[in-house]
Amino acid sequence: MSGNEAGEGGRVTQLERNKYFYGKLMTVRDFETEQRYFNEKRHLLNRLIHGVGIVCGLEVTAPKIEGGILKLKLSPGLALDCCGHEIIVGDEFHEKELDVRGRVSEGLNYVYLKYKECEKESVPVLANASSCEEACCYNRVEEIFELVLDEPSVTGAGESTLKSALEYYEEHLRVCPGCDCEDAKVLLAVIDKSGEALTINGAKTNDYRALVYNNPMLYELLSSHLLDFNNPHHVTAQQTEALQSIEGLSNPGGNIDLVEDNAITITTKTQPGADPEIIIGETHSEKKNNPHKVTALQVGALVSIDGVSNPGGDVDLVEGDHITITPDTVNKSITIGSTAGVEPATSVSSVQTSKNVGGSEKYAREDHVHNLANNIVAFQNLTKAFQLQLETVFQYLRERALKCTVVNFKEVGKRFDNKAAVELSSFAKKAVDERVYEDEKSFGKVIREGLELEKAIAKELKELATKESFDDFTASLKELEKALNAKEPLRVAPAQDEVCFYALLLERRERIGKVDFSPVIDAKVSEKFTPEVVSSMDRETKSELTTTKAAVILNEVYRNPDIKIEELAERAGMDVKSVESTVLILARGNILSGTDTKGYRLTL
Repeated sequence: MSGNEAGEGGRVTQLERNKYFYGKLMTVRDFETEQRYFNEKRHLLNRLIHGVGIVCGLEVTAPKIEGGILKLKLSPGLALDCCGHEIIVGDEFHEKELDVRGRVSEGLNYVYLKYKECEKESVPVLANASSCEEACCYNRVEEIFELVLDEPSVTGAGESTLKSALEYYEEHLRVCPGCDCEDAKVLLAVIDKSGEALTINGAKTNDYRALVYNNPMLYELLSSHLLDFNNPHHVTAQQTEALQSIEGLSNPGGNIDLVEDNAITITTKTQPGADPEIIIGETHSEKKNNPHKVTALQVGALVSIDGVSNPGGDVDLVEGDHITITPDTVNKSITIGSTAGVEPATSVSSVQTSKNVGGSEKYAREDHVHNLANNIVAFQNLTKAFQLQLETVFQYLRERALKCTVVNFKEVGKRFDNKAAVELSSFAKKAVDERVYEDEKSFGKVIREGLELEKAIAKELKELATKESFDDFTASLKELEKALNAKEPLRVAPAQDEVCFYALLLERRERIGKVDFSPVIDAKVSEKFTPEVVSSMDRETKSELTTTKAAVILNEVYRNPDIKIEELAERAGMDVKSVESTVLILARGNILSGTDTKGYRLTL
């Protein structure tokens, strides 16, 4: 048996064939060499060119157990094993029940087809002439097969990948593939045993069963693929950098017309060497005839003075008896005075927090000032135009607070890798999209829900942010909570704005690798904690390194190699037992090395 056959792992060796000449004495060895030459060459081509697996047929059906033995039916077919053997199941085995060697276990059982040779047809042979005994030898070798149960082996096609022939050669064929021909076999099916029931597991069978890809199969597969013009690779518009829709409107493979409407104009422009342009314009801004029917109330303008109107014109104020009218173009004011010749009143009590009718019969003097105490002028008593202006300001403040929350907490989420901050940013973005800021009550409800998320963020960032920036942030959260509890809507938006401001100012503590170290640790010591060193630490060591006590001890050991614990405690100003506890933890984590008698130094 040569290296191209079983027994030597499927190695490739030179082939040898007979050389014939007249008078050559042919022995058994010569005839065996003749057979072996053609068999090995055929097996070599099968193994390295055609591959391993089922060529055709060999479908498993009707599995069952009788007397503890697995039995099944196998359709006629052909398979190639990893040694290049052709395993043939002839028509004479069709619809016959075949035994499978091996013990059936609960769960998945893997059925394989193996090549086997059977010597047959015993015939007498010439023996020693002086012997009276008759010797016999087998006259034929029949190539048969056997069915066995074995562990799964990955021989299927596996996951498809894009690669060139050269890449495939470099990965799989630079060294000829080998095979343990003593155990060469081809998977037929995976049979699932559950109690007394046996079923063929089609999915697992397809995962492990290998096929031989012959030329007609490959031609048909390639032809079918090349002639498939219905996007067989499921290429997307994004992959081809094509538009998928315009404002949510799509027409796959077609066109979307842009139609002019009302005051909108659409023109196209193409220039040699430049990208085509679609110019969307408008004629609305040229109209000066109040196309929106804007009213004086909407813009806060007067319609009339004491019932006198002059749309688009002017109303003159004319001085009557004892009246003076003095316009001031600089200060944009009109002063209406009295020349009645009587003494002005010296006090007024007609406007106070409660109604109090004055008793003076004299004219009020020109610099008369009303006492506008609290609650005298209510919001609803202001002009409609002024109310509208104030509400616009309030709405702007609410909108700004939500948008600042979206932007600033998104940045906090990135800076600290904090999911709660990203969640708050998305929550605020949804509120902006739904225009929650237009309604005062809805805005307050959103801010109160957001406050709970902000508190959760503060809890998670306490150990990550610097103390100064964290204290400012938590102080702003307290002010926001006060504003919400005081039920003063005008204070809520500025308070939320303040929270966003201090959130953006949150500073991260110094980090090395994935461990937060105390800011008092010496820079030279910190340099030694590379990402590889940090990743190898156990949890106890990482936790201890985040304390100021560990940082001080590392600094002193670095500055004073082979320092003893008593001296280390004295220099660090700490209790000996406390220092000893930390040193032992750092020694177990291979950060420090040494003993109580020889002293300690940095291992790094």
